[in-house]
Amino acid sequence: MRKLVVCGADGNLGAITADTLLSLVPAERVRVAAPTVEGTSRYRDAGVDTAVTNFNDTAGLTAAFEGAEKVLVISMPFVGPKRRGAHRNAVDACIAAGVSQIVYVSLVNATDPTNPSIEKIDHAWTEAYIQASGIDYVFLRKSQYAEAMITAYFASLPPGEMATNAGDGRMSFISRRDCATAAAYDRRRVPGQVVGTVLLRRHGDLRTGDP
Repeated sequence: MRKLVVCGADGNLGAITADTLLSLVPAERVRVAAPTVEGTSRYRDAGVDTAVTNFNDTAGLTAAFEGAEKVLVISMPFVGPKRRGAHRNAVDACIAAGVSQIVYVSLVNATDPTNPSIEKIDHAWTEAYIQASGIDYVFLRKSQYAEAMITAYFASLPPGEMATNAGDGRMSFISRRDCATAAAYDRRRVPGQVVGTVLLRRHGDLRTGDP
């Protein structure tokens, strides 16, 4: 039985995705991964298959992805050439391990030339690299996490106003849990059923796509 691999299980999105996936499919189908052994300890203690995924170690990643049908790659928490290199290593390892499909957590409007975001450069680069590799893929283009704004809301209390550089710009926020639910349900799809981009930027039934 080929595995469904969830990377980044030591983080917020990865942990929720792994937990949701384990509620949807038999545990023997799942492999939970993180950059350190400690990051997967609670899953390992529960008898779930685990792996260490250091995105700077292509050989180690290839071993971690052996026998995998799908791999969920969550983007690294930094920007620039280092991030792109880490993503390249993950993609190369998936190909070397014979993975059928990569599901990459990207950013809404990642390839929009009018989007001035510095962060989107890495996502656009990674999407292009995956597409050029020829592997089956799904891009989950998420919007800004609603949870990430909580700190900004609290910071606005002492001065009595919220200062941002958004101007008249608007954004549709999305819950991190909704994104994780979408990622987990996508794990159950057969590779080839969905190839392309899924936008995650509004509320709705993420299992069916109904608004």
